[in-house]
Amino acid sequence: MKNFRYIWIAGLLVTLAVILVPIAILWPRAAASTDNPRASVPEHAVHTGHADLIEGPFSSGQEVTQACLECHPQAGEQVM
Repeated sequence: MKNFRYIWIAGLLVTLAVILVPIAILWPRAAASTDNPRASVPEHAVHTGHADLIEGPFSSGQEVTQACLECHPQAGEQVM
């Protein structure tokens, strides 16, 4: 009868370990606070102004698209 008590205690400890170890591993960590919220935003390339590259005026949107595709032929595939 004494051996059964130790088996129950060992089973209880294993059960607690199975429950508590994943909880301890997956518990959310506190995020590091920063004073500047833009510190984690990635840097983007500087936009090129196209006003001096494209001659207008354009009468329709299709003409603008055609002018864009002259320099950026792969842009249509990238959008799709």
